[in-house]
Amino acid sequence: MEAMRYNFVLTQRLEINAWKVFRQVVLMTKAEFRKFGDMVGFYAPKDKLPHVLAMFKTVGFHVHTLEEHVDCLALRYSGQSEDFGELRFVQLPAGEGWQVYDPDSRDFVYLPTFQSSQGLGANVKEKSVLRCLVGGVTFFFRFSGSTPEGHQLIHRVDMWAANNLVVPFLRSLPAYWVHHPELGLGVVPSWQLAYLPNEVFDAMKRLNPLPKSMDGLYIFDENDSETVKRLLAYVRVELKPSLEAVQLPFQRDKLHGSPVMPLSDVPAGKLDAFVQALCGIAQATSDRDERSVRISSNRATMPIYFVYGEHGSGVDGKLYVAIPNITSPEKAAFMLQQLAPQLGSQVSDGDVRRRLACLWPTEEPGDAAFCLTVFIENFEKSDFARAFLAGQKHADLVKDWYKEATSKKDLGADLMNKARLIGKHLEAMLQ
Repeated sequence: MEAMRYNFVLTQRLEINAWKVFRQVVLMTKAEFRKFGDMVGFYAPKDKLPHVLAMFKTVGFHVHTLEEHVDCLALRYSGQSEDFGELRFVQLPAGEGWQVYDPDSRDFVYLPTFQSSQGLGANVKEKSVLRCLVGGVTFFFRFSGSTPEGHQLIHRVDMWAANNLVVPFLRSLPAYWVHHPELGLGVVPSWQLAYLPNEVFDAMKRLNPLPKSMDGLYIFDENDSETVKRLLAYVRVELKPSLEAVQLPFQRDKLHGSPVMPLSDVPAGKLDAFVQALCGIAQATSDRDERSVRISSNRATMPIYFVYGEHGSGVDGKLYVAIPNITSPEKAAFMLQQLAPQLGSQVSDGDVRRRLACLWPTEEPGDAAFCLTVFIENFEKSDFARAFLAGQKHADLVKDWYKEATSKKDLGADLMNKARLIGKHLEAMLQ
């Protein structure tokens, strides 16, 4: 069995004749005898491994490789995606600090609890996985629902089971690996892969070809990228290649650096809005390649790259923007206001928000809310209102809001007054 990458151990004691054959193959192939704790085995370098495996197969030994192990895990994780059931009030066992697993964040989050005459309870969706503390020890539970007689089915499970029970409910998640050709290695920062099931975590650690692991990193041989991609797909993680890693000022080395994303992976509509707004503010031009956007004004030229992570920075005259700063309109507006002076322009926060709102896509609820809020706050500025409503989707957004707002009786005096003013000043545009 391949215990760690390129390191193999015997999983059972061999009879004397079988041991002689095993020893002869190791010597003939120039593999290295090694001992792993109480287990005997060998190390076969990457370039010799195919020959070693072929020789063992010839003499009747089966060598279980990590590639085969990953294939076997498909049987456990090949189920279809599921949704949680109905929300129900459930009586909880004794415990404190109750949490419920959230498939979006891939972590346990706070679960509000209520004290009733029957004890502690909470509103929980069927099929949810919960955890709590009892005497400082973490316990896990699964709420399966209720029987026809109304009995609630909440069962204690171990951590291994809990980790696997949440897999069918996970949302698809991108992750980026970095190729370090000078080392022959691939690296995935571990923060991208929160809360892996035990078997997947174990396989990721075992694929590391180095003698030791490194904090914060999953390491694998560069030739194992497809194996790692297949393994992570079991838990709904889409592994993608990054262009490179960049070491930002707050990172200790390039191995722990941020993955630089291909421009094609940045949401196109939001990227276009960001670039158009920046060029308009700074009276600049832009050009692109597969790696970056280059903004050029009379004062400066700014190459912009995008990194997968929460934080970006400037390095050697290049700006590395964290992806949330291009996907969140509020963060994008803040970023634009910070960049404008570097390109020779001074602009107010209000001007930035108005310009961005006219360009920003509205497909997602948070994006639509941003655009609508900026419009409601600034609709009396006629130039802005005309520019905003020139886009059909933006006009439809305002029209839908106006119809819904004027049909409500509990909207609030201030917002109702604004709705009436919008109708009065822009009636022709909203029909």
